[in-house]
Amino acid sequence: MILDWRKFILRNDIKNLPLEEQRRRFLKEQLYNDNLLSEQKQKQYEFYMSQMQPKGGASGFLGQGVDGPIAGATVTSNVGTTTTNAVGVFKFPKKPSGPITLTGGTDAITGLPFEGELIGYSEYKTISPITTFAHYLKEASTEDPKTPTLTIDEAVTKTFVSSSDYFGIDLPIENKDVILQKDYVGESIANNNKVGISAQAITTQIESITETVGVALEGSVIAIKSRDKGDAIPQFSVRNRKRTVYAALGRQVIEQGQITPDTITRDVVFYNPLNKRVEKGGIEFENNTALGTQLSATINELTELSKQEQYTNNYLTTRIQAVNRAQKTTIKEETRAAVENRGSFSNINTVSTSREVEDALKQIEKDKANETTPVLDGTPVTIERPQFWQLRKNKSGKEDYVQLEFTADKAYYYFGTAKDLPILMRATPGKEPGVVDYSVAEFPYAVGSEITGISLDSPLQIRTETTDEETGITTNTVNTFRPFVSSKGEESPNIGLRLSSVSVTQEKPKPVTHIADSGTYTPSFVTNEGGVSGKMTAEIIETPGGNGLSITDSLSLNYQLLPAKTQGEFRLDQIGKDKVTTQLATGIKFDSNNVATFSYTIKGLKGDAIVTWTISYAASGGGGGVAVDHIVSPYVTGVKYTFTITDSKGANTTADMTITSDLKAGNKLTLTQANIPNNLNVLNNIQLQADQLKIGNFSLTAGNENDAFKIGETSNSFNESNIWEKSVVMGNPGVQYTITISYITLRK
Repeated sequence: MILDWRKFILRNDIKNLPLEEQRRRFLKEQLYNDNLLSEQKQKQYEFYMSQMQPKGGASGFLGQGVDGPIAGATVTSNVGTTTTNAVGVFKFPKKPSGPITLTGGTDAITGLPFEGELIGYSEYKTISPITTFAHYLKEASTEDPKTPTLTIDEAVTKTFVSSSDYFGIDLPIENKDVILQKDYVGESIANNNKVGISAQAITTQIESITETVGVALEGSVIAIKSRDKGDAIPQFSVRNRKRTVYAALGRQVIEQGQITPDTITRDVVFYNPLNKRVEKGGIEFENNTALGTQLSATINELTELSKQEQYTNNYLTTRIQAVNRAQKTTIKEETRAAVENRGSFSNINTVSTSREVEDALKQIEKDKANETTPVLDGTPVTIERPQFWQLRKNKSGKEDYVQLEFTADKAYYYFGTAKDLPILMRATPGKEPGVVDYSVAEFPYAVGSEITGISLDSPLQIRTETTDEETGITTNTVNTFRPFVSSKGEESPNIGLRLSSVSVTQEKPKPVTHIADSGTYTPSFVTNEGGVSGKMTAEIIETPGGNGLSITDSLSLNYQLLPAKTQGEFRLDQIGKDKVTTQLATGIKFDSNNVATFSYTIKGLKGDAIVTWTISYAASGGGGGVAVDHIVSPYVTGVKYTFTITDSKGANTTADMTITSDLKAGNKLTLTQANIPNNLNVLNNIQLQADQLKIGNFSLTAGNENDAFKIGETSNSFNESNIWEKSVVMGNPGVQYTITISYITLRK
């Protein structure tokens, strides 16, 4: 369950607590919900873990054969031969070196005998179609003189990094250990790991290709002709045919960088008994399109299932394993007839969703029936009003986050938590009233410095900001995603996003201390005698003390709201027709909602009358923007800014900064030079000025190009005590210092 901060702070046991205590309890409860397995999941987890210990102790090397788990298989290595238990676990007395092979046995989920051979290595606990694919990728790299020879670890890494190109399914390299060191089927169920679903879809795709093409080889023209002559092709035998196709897959990927189902046989290497030569390709069928068409349908089915993360892992595992069983029974039995043009393939979706196939699957989750209809996996996390940011290089070659510009939905969604690396999804109205359908959110692809799409070269951030109307607390959330190729477009790939981390910061509302440089101020007033102001307009003006307002009434009355000497306070003057100024009110302040409300007394028709003003502010972009803390005007007397450098031992040096007026960009602070504590060096050319990318923040830079001590652009805001503070690393070797800039009132 995902906690909603806005709902959390309204709970009766929470709403009256101090903010810091609210945050502490929120984080504690969220951590509890994220990490504590439900009782049912815990039982399932313990069940799997109990099976991971074969009798005889834990010493030696433990591994597991996984397609689903393969029970009763023979496992062979250079340190001996053993068999797998009921969930595919095996044990050797010591760690093997070199390839480990697994043959025979029964798939513990589909209930089918396992055909062929899987290959693994002792670097990884699992032996699976993924490790087998990587093995043959390594072997193919040794055959191609144009390709660098891969180690097994390089081949495995390449399989993960390029999984979208090979299989049309993203296999996150971040979760490499979940796939290679654990039973990813068990992880899918016991720990609700979404990446385990992707692994199942890929392994089923690999097995579907190798097993179906392997059977088809015996129905090829060359195989039939050879049998007619009394000869057999050894590579096409039941024992060897899947090995042959695995090797062909490795070659195709090395040569083309992708898997193309209808041309896989071009990379099959075999001994031709008709001419006594070893040949590559040239394999024909009476029906040359049937095999590629069927395999493409199965691949599409698995690809779509891998992206349906809105559904429970029980349902998705059931569907993928049903495809696995359907392919290895009905489709496998139809293969020879289909390629020999004596029959046709059944529809993989129809077969895999049949009661016959679904009922034949073993129970996937302990104490729970297999789900054969879609079930939503809880309530999705919503990302509203998203802003997309990604690193781009500027003209000088420096990388910085920039906001991307493309059409986006008002909200996006994901199921699960960041640790599961969920895929970002979009919602669309379903076929039934009130029903919402979810699908993978896809975005345009960008190259280089383009900002009209998403690059594959760096993480992407979706930033959101919400303000609680009751507390005024602003919550800034940064969701960091890893882009991947979700599907292939006509001209360029479509980009999907996997969540990798979520960062949440909260800020208390800050008091407004000045008139903003832009936006709209709306003044009005009423009196206790029933009088109201005419239509009033306000214009932002520059004054020696900072920005002010020139206010005009439709009755030709003129007012000015001007900064007072006390920071954050204003006074209201009335300007008469003879230019005589009358002070009406002092001590005026804007609240955290950017509204100033104040009253004063004047002579009315019935005696003293109370006049109550309201001046509200709206940012240029619409809505109630926050007018931010600012650097005061150099004409304000009785104030100063001090610059302090403090080293890690507490030693510090201090100097006063100079205020420079700049109405357009915001006033800035400068300091020619500051001494480094306990060091002969100095820090030159120090500047603090308004951050143009984030209102309310100020950016500090210091040092010249060849200086030993310098500070690149670093940003922060003044706190409620009017202190700007940041930790920086300077010098070579780098030493940490704390920079503090304080606003000090010398007198009221």
